[in-house]
Amino acid sequence: MSPLIQIFQAPPPPLLGRLDKGRKVALLLAYCGAGYYGIQIQKDYPTIESELLSALVKCKCLTQEQADTPNKIQFQRAARTDKGVSALGNIISLKISILYFLFDYLFVTLDDVVDVINKELPNQIRVLSYIRTTKGFNSKNFCDSRTYMYMIPTYAFTPVNQVFNDDYRISDENFTLLNTVLSKYKGTHNFHNYTSGIKPTDASANRFIIKFEADKPTIEDDIEFITLKVTGQSFMLHHIRKMVALTICVVKGLCGIETIEKSWLHDKMDVPRAPSEGLFLCQTHYTGYNRRYGTDGIHDPLDWSHCQVSTI
Repeated sequence: MSPLIQIFQAPPPPLLGRLDKGRKVALLLAYCGAGYYGIQIQKDYPTIESELLSALVKCKCLTQEQADTPNKIQFQRAARTDKGVSALGNIISLKISILYFLFDYLFVTLDDVVDVINKELPNQIRVLSYIRTTKGFNSKNFCDSRTYMYMIPTYAFTPVNQVFNDDYRISDENFTLLNTVLSKYKGTHNFHNYTSGIKPTDASANRFIIKFEADKPTIEDDIEFITLKVTGQSFMLHHIRKMVALTICVVKGLCGIETIEKSWLHDKMDVPRAPSEGLFLCQTHYTGYNRRYGTDGIHDPLDWSHCQVSTI
């Protein structure tokens, strides 16, 4: 073995470990949630974060000790997604060891970091990009709002007095009704009936919905689908899926639109829950961070418009 190869294959000198205290970055992550128990690490269960941390260890962005204690690298997600829920743009903030990485992949530039990480990830999880941030950046706390979308076949809205089949096409009247129902959720309301473990008197039960609307229907494999898009400051466990399910009930005629307002009262109400497979985290918004730091000439804005999801 030549001396040059021995140098490249040797472990990083201790000096690099002392110099590299970690660089705070934001990773843009897209993933298919099928087969995973959500994004957050859970002992003995496969999760998105456990796959990501394992990949970062393999490509020397993290040590195993750092991966085992994520709080020491200020690891944080912008939004928690539950079992089976996917994402087109979740943000992970953490400190990674770039010097170790560059030593192990000596001919790899920083622009290639994403490609090297993705080689260690399953195909249904992709890092789309990364941006260096301020030292104090926290992807959850700095996030102003989050946008989710829920894709659903329109036959789910078939009125109770009509025969259900795949050929169903939503009428203009019902499409208008759908958006009317969705608009009822806008504003600040008490959503204790839309999650579990929250009392109506808890401050955390109150959530602010910025926008909730349905896009025009599209046809896929002779089945009509519709996409519901909701933007809010934050959401609770099962929150969106329960809003979708109650909306379906109203449009189908199973209950009146006034049921939505009743669900915000302190009385307990059993609200149904839509399947997780149609729910996607679409985008996280950092308007305040970008306004303060994105134009300071030192940090880049958290703008991911150049990224395309083609592998999920």
